[in-house]
Amino acid sequence: MALNPPLGNTSPEVLLDNAKRLDELVNGPAATVPDRADVPLDSWRQIMAMVAAAIIEAQNSITAIGLPFTDEAEVQAAADDGKIPVGAVAWVRSTDGSSLADEYMNVAGTMTATGRKMPSQLSYEAVVQALSVISGMVQGNSLDAFYFFAKNGIIGRLRGDSTLECYAAILSELAISGVSIKSGRYPFSWGAENGFLMTLDDTGKLEGIEADFQELKIAGVDLKTLISQSGGDPSYYPGAPGILAGYSHTACVSQSQGVGVPTNGVIHSAPFDASSLMLNGGLRSYGTDGYDTSVSQGNYYILLKPMYEVTGETFMSGHAVRARAFLNSKYPDLNVKRIYTVSGQGGATVSLLKKGTAAYSRTLTQWVALINLIQSMGEAYRCASLIFSQGGSDDGVATNPDTWEATVRQMRSDFTADIKSQTGLHVDPPYIINQINNYMRYPALNGKPNIGLRQYKMVTEQGNDFYGSCPTYILDFIDVAHWTKESQVKVGAYMEKVERNLLLTGGTWKPVHPIKITTSGRFTTAKFNLPEGGTLQFNTDIVNEVPTSYGFSAEQADGTAIGIDRVRLIANDTVEVRYTSTPLPGAVLMYGQTGQIGDPNASNGSGLGRQNGVRGNLCDNAGDNDKIQINGIDYPLHNWCWMFTEDMGVE
Repeated sequence: MALNPPLGNTSPEVLLDNAKRLDELVNGPAATVPDRADVPLDSWRQIMAMVAAAIIEAQNSITAIGLPFTDEAEVQAAADDGKIPVGAVAWVRSTDGSSLADEYMNVAGTMTATGRKMPSQLSYEAVVQALSVISGMVQGNSLDAFYFFAKNGIIGRLRGDSTLECYAAILSELAISGVSIKSGRYPFSWGAENGFLMTLDDTGKLEGIEADFQELKIAGVDLKTLISQSGGDPSYYPGAPGILAGYSHTACVSQSQGVGVPTNGVIHSAPFDASSLMLNGGLRSYGTDGYDTSVSQGNYYILLKPMYEVTGETFMSGHAVRARAFLNSKYPDLNVKRIYTVSGQGGATVSLLKKGTAAYSRTLTQWVALINLIQSMGEAYRCASLIFSQGGSDDGVATNPDTWEATVRQMRSDFTADIKSQTGLHVDPPYIINQINNYMRYPALNGKPNIGLRQYKMVTEQGNDFYGSCPTYILDFIDVAHWTKESQVKVGAYMEKVERNLLLTGGTWKPVHPIKITTSGRFTTAKFNLPEGGTLQFNTDIVNEVPTSYGFSAEQADGTAIGIDRVRLIANDTVEVRYTSTPLPGAVLMYGQTGQIGDPNASNGSGLGRQNGVRGNLCDNAGDNDKIQINGIDYPLHNWCWMFTEDMGVE
């Protein structure tokens, strides 16, 4: 509405009207007073009321944002009432005492914890206390360094050149560039992603798995110099016995297989080497199954003569043929005479071979007689190894494997003590064993291996003092327990292979077996030890193929079978297994426990061994260049994987 008179008029009427209106605005009770254009103006009272309301609203908002709420429900209610604007924060008292209050932000109307905390007095005091402790443990000094103290003295020093000198530390794991040093399975192990590089066992033995040295000295002499002085042999083992001139004895203690009775005849019925010897009465101890009854007991141990087999083929001819071929090839000018003895009892559990039995006494008598004979000739007695082939009879009665192993070890200790007592010599040769695999024929075992798995443990564990030659699933049987004469020769050849390695390296031999197993999803990767290097293979020429799995099988922790639909080599030492279902924690990978065809108790042995028994096809290719001739046929001496049950490592 236009002003009348117009704006800016100074007439007395306008001035009087303005004075009246001002009085009403300042002193009147009305909230508004119209101006000359009839537009309402806020009175002084209205303005004061509006200011007071704004102040109260601001106070409420500031209180809501700045002061802590009791709980989340209370702070959310404040946000719902508009007291906490979107994007603003408020504090809620902590319920667990870890802090004084926790920060919340209004995010689109919802109060959301930000994770920020207001420290409490207790937290502050804890920090102060910790700093006080650290201050007492870490002290500077005039040498520009910091010392770390414990109650028993200085434990470390941070030097002025930024290097840390540590006097004592306890670490669960120390990792440097992907390589870790930690305790666990061994008291000390140094490992990388591909496995252990070095381990220290409970006995103090340090074992290096793999190393690349720029320089290596032994007794202060560079290794290259030692090698050149020893004739250029690429392997140098200071603690190994070596191949020595003179007499070297290989003993065998066994049940019927090692004794060689029964078997299907003899191959080496005549002497074949003037330097491979036996006692006058033959290979077997007096009174042992198959011994030569034509020689009296008084004359049985009086002299040595070239060896040959009677009654049945033992392991010893295979051993002797191999040993002599090696000596003629590598040490033609070294006069080494090998002596072989056999003792034991057919069908014997280990309890029938231990001290106090007739079999033990026969073995000890034979052994002591040989030592005395050698010494009477003015020669030194040396024992290269003892072949211990036994376990089938204990499988037949389901002997507890702990009991079996303890008895074997006690028997070994007793032989050492009794020989020492009677001859004055300390004799404790390495024990070489084969693995018993024909467990399916024993009802007491319910189709599960027993002694064979304990033999596996004894030859593969750290610090082992038993050494594994061959599993017996690679052999042929003549009945439910005994091998053909050709297989007897094979076993002897494998025993010699291990003995030779022990003489040359001092005890590094372990059979083909998994050294690292990892499982992810439906796949397992297993890396294997290769005792002579080379490459793994699935050999179906010597051992009848186990379809699809090549002898591998798997079970969940509760014994439920896990199907396998593919097994393949993915490196020269690594096998990959694919399953039809996913293994769970506690699942195990097995080998040599499948493939059974027909009756394992067939009287002709057709349900056992390399054709139809539980078996596997995994071996290395060492036999490509290492063979023994048996009845005019070359047999390759590949190293075969031992039967095993190992955890898959599923987490």
